Amino acid sequence: MSFIPFPARDASVRELPGVRKADDLLQKTSNNRDIHDRLPHPDPPIPVRPERSEAKSKDALFRQDLNGAQAVVASLLLRHAENRRKRPPQDAPDFLAYGSRFIAMLMGRYLLEEMGIPLDRLDHRNFTQARDLVEQRSDSYVSRAEQRIEDALRPLFSTRERTLQRLPATFRRADLIDSLLKDCEGSSP
Repeated sequence: MSFIPFPARDASVRELPGVRKADDLLQKTSNNRDIHDRLPHPDPPIPVRPERSEAKSKDALFRQDLNGAQAVVASLLLRHAENRRKRPPQDAPDFLAYGSRFIAMLMGRYLLEEMGIPLDRLDHRNFTQARDLVEQRSDSYVSRAEQRIEDALRPLFSTRERTLQRLPATFRRADLIDSLLKDCEGSSP
């Protein structure tokens, strides 16, 4: 393939019918831009977002008193709950796909109950005990958590059918998490 150079800007090119000079094209473009800039343009509406900053969300998730042992134990509990969600047994409840985080939360409460300590006392000094309990007793924690969630769902579905379309919305509702948290707060050591 041979290279075809751009034609020189001479009179023969400018005189061809249908070919505009680059200078004319630039002039028209700049004139259009000037006209466009002089027209009034309404500012696009700025979407109003609720008062929620990223810092507030981060503070709610990662408390100032969170330590490494608590983070690791929480990760172990969540990993166990998520593995059960990804590979559910035959007798798994229908809410398992939506409730694994709730199960992990309750598992953490049951772990603290068994250790006999509040969350703020879980640290490097008793981390080994907590890790061993998670490895040994996580199956019993899961079954207790699943039963507790089942008990919390029962009144929510007492007047209507429990379908797979309604379950995800139920796990986003505040009344389910409120009932589970109320139960946990009442039983915390």
